[in-house]
Amino acid sequence: ICQEWQGGVPLPAHYFAAADLPVTARLHGLIAFLFACYSGGTPTIDRFFQQGFVPRELTDTPFLSALPKALMARPGGGALACIAHIDRAWASSFNKRRIVTQIKPFEKAIERLLRGFPVGFALRDFSDRYARLSVDISNTLFRIENQEIPSDTFIDLMWDWIERNDAEGYVLIGDPAAHLRVDDLV
Repeated sequence: ICQEWQGGVPLPAHYFAAADLPVTARLHGLIAFLFACYSGGTPTIDRFFQQGFVPRELTDTPFLSALPKALMARPGGGALACIAHIDRAWASSFNKRRIVTQIKPFEKAIERLLRGFPVGFALRDFSDRYARLSVDISNTLFRIENQEIPSDTFIDLMWDWIERNDAEGYVLIGDPAAHLRVDDLV
């Protein structure tokens, strides 16, 4: 989705798709960061349950989205890597419940990339966030089960669960050891 989109159903002029990528595009050295729902692919099951906590089937077979595949497979050489999101991307990626902005994982990732660190390491804060939230959820469930905290903490638990699933949804398509040649940028 591009900045021209004003909401509602996006028109082809509002998004950049694999078909929009010219065959002659020179993508050598590119590390793409696609922040959009399903920009990396679609899982079989929706990890964000709907009413009744029944998982919804999204597709018969999970798949990678067309744009990352096109970026990586250019005839004259593709991108080094593509960072994208599997499933829906939530505002919790950058807006935490009680904090106005939570963009540190994005800032740190871009800073690390621009300093020449491998893309896999640059994304460390996303996986750390997923791990931390997983532990928090496990601890909260244990404390609820043992009646150590009131059950009204389910709202906090629900938001932790959404944030955890969202953090887990960031994927790296490509070589995690790829990095920008920052010495060549000067």
